[in-house]
Amino acid sequence: FVQRTALEKLGLADDDDAGDEQEKDKSERGGLARFWGPSEPHTFQVDWEYAIREAMRHRRLDQKLHYFTPSAEANWRGVATSGNYHQYEQCKEGLRELFYGADNQTVPDFFRGGADTAVMLGCGAGAKDELIIRGVLDSGGPASEGKVRYFLVDTSPFMLDAAYYKLLRVLRARGLGGHVALESVKIDFVDHFREVGREIRNKENGIVWFLPGGTLGNLDEHRFFESISNEAAPGDLLVVGVDTISSENTTSERDMLRSKYTSPEVKCFLREPLLELMKYAGVTKVPDIEIEVVPKEPGQFNPYSRVPQSKTVEFAVKLNEVEVTIMTSTRYNIGELIKFAQERNFAWEMTVDSPLGERFKQVVFRRV
Repeated sequence: FVQRTALEKLGLADDDDAGDEQEKDKSERGGLARFWGPSEPHTFQVDWEYAIREAMRHRRLDQKLHYFTPSAEANWRGVATSGNYHQYEQCKEGLRELFYGADNQTVPDFFRGGADTAVMLGCGAGAKDELIIRGVLDSGGPASEGKVRYFLVDTSPFMLDAAYYKLLRVLRARGLGGHVALESVKIDFVDHFREVGREIRNKENGIVWFLPGGTLGNLDEHRFFESISNEAAPGDLLVVGVDTISSENTTSERDMLRSKYTSPEVKCFLREPLLELMKYAGVTKVPDIEIEVVPKEPGQFNPYSRVPQSKTVEFAVKLNEVEVTIMTSTRYNIGELIKFAQERNFAWEMTVDSPLGERFKQVVFRRV
């Protein structure tokens, strides 16, 4: 089992010139990298003062900051396993169907054809990782006879380390340690993945890239597909889990979307970055978190998503009369999302509905 940063993997960790190029790349592309201390460009320390100042200036908090606190993993696990967040179980059962459903053999066939590598983009509570690894081993392909190469990729050291060591313990407890080559890579897979994904590749064998838990709804979709398109090879598969919506924009549907985020666990997850915002603004009373669904009317512009007909749940607070968005989560019209991906080098292969709720889907794309 190996754990290393992406920069170590590329041999850049101690290269001053490479550091200069990385800094140049950060300033050009934006993202969380701009929050790293300028004297230590390859560490994962967040300059909270700068980050919060930028959030107040732009009236929007970088969502990655929710995962850059020591309690981030525990807080997120609390949301995922609370019983109030049904999407977690829907995702797991959708992945199970992806590997074991009689009519859903695209991914198992890919591993049976010689692929031996799976990459998890973003870390969570961990159950998805074991399920995917078992699915690959059960596929009967070459990977099941040798070792599955499994990569955890996340920009948050707190999320990544927790996922890595938990999965390590699970694999050893299940007697699977000898069947899995587990690695973790600390890197932002949306804004700073250049060349890193290509280093993961094993000779000519294909890769299945996984973003299964609905995380796409927290990202800039164009930047995500562009990033993975640059690193994936033609023929690679990309599995994206998404919560979907109908084309209607009814009050009942907006109420349903809002209701998914009213639990105490969600408020706890949002708490630490909110406290930093309050400190900067000189606010002592915790403000109410207003939850709204945008756009409010059909045909209106959605400022949080580039995918047509999407709807975004917006979390905002008022600090000294300044409204700041602290988190967003987008739902998609499945047809529009497929067209969006196809325009960015990913052809649609199949869609698997979760047995626990057909609105949550695992969508399989192939890099063309």
